[in-house]
Amino acid sequence: MDGQSSTELGGLRLASVLSHPPTGRSLRVSTTAPGMQLYTANYLDGKTPRPDLCKDGSSYGQWQGICLETQTYPDSIYTGDADSSNDEFSKGKCFILRPGGDDYFHAVEY
Repeated sequence: MDGQSSTELGGLRLASVLSHPPTGRSLRVSTTAPGMQLYTANYLDGKTPRPDLCKDGSSYGQWQGICLETQTYPDSIYTGDADSSNDEFSKGKCFILRPGGDDYFHAVEY
C-alpha cells in the first residue's frame, strides 16, 4: 500500500495480488488496514509443526507456505521523535485499545 490509510479514503484498497501462471490461480487481497506483513515460511523444517498435527499427516518445509497479514505498520506508535524519517510512523498509524475507548475494526476481502 502507499502509506495512506484506506479508512481515510473511504473503503477497501487492493493490497496484494499473488498469482501462479502455470495454473492460472490468483489471490487478490484488499483491506482497510494501512499495511501488510508477508510471511514466507522461512523457518519451517518439515518437523515443526509435527506431521501428525498437519493436514493428512503432511510435513511442511521451508517456503512451502505463505501468509498475508493485514495490519498497521510494525513501528507505528508515535514516539515523539521530531527527527522521524518516515512521516507515516510519526502520524501514529497504530490503534491503541483502551477500556471504554473507541472500537477497533479493519476489513479484509480476498
